[in-house]
Amino acid sequence: MRTKSRTPVTLLFTVALGALTGAGACSAPPASNGYVELSEQLKAPFENGDVAPAIGMKCGTLDCHGNIARNMRIYSQYGLRMALNDTPGGMPITPFEVDADYRSVSGLEPEIMDQVIADGGANPERLTLIRKARGTEHHKGGAVVQVGDPMDTCLTTWLTGSPNKDACDQAAQPPAWQ
Repeated sequence: MRTKSRTPVTLLFTVALGALTGAGACSAPPASNGYVELSEQLKAPFENGDVAPAIGMKCGTLDCHGNIARNMRIYSQYGLRMALNDTPGGMPITPFEVDADYRSVSGLEPEIMDQVIADGGANPERLTLIRKARGTEHHKGGAVVQVGDPMDTCLTTWLTGSPNKDACDQAAQPPAWQ
């Protein structure tokens, strides 16, 4: 049973705790947050149609990363969709799906990605994304790119902040048999 003398103490503790946690939630992020600054420079070219369609074509099919069970989940016109009425093979991916793809790819190894970006895209094979795509690290799908092919060029130039649009456009094309 509570007594009246505890109520003000409990109330005071609750208010103080709320003030402390609320103050932290409203504070600005640190001035030098390298991940946000560096990764943000890659977001625009990813979202502007240079990189997302290529990754969706190469990696976003239902039998690959276009599957809800995958840790690097890629939404694409050829696989997983966010909306129930967007079926594979249907409408192009939505801005929400492109944003989710960006977060999925850039969030794999943010610290290493920051280093690669800070080095102007040098030694991109430091990233698991590149090693697995090239097949130099075990990848269930095997090597899906060859060094210097359009998809590899699209990814590695994206990491410099200036994706090769022609390479990305080539990589985004469906195979001739589709």
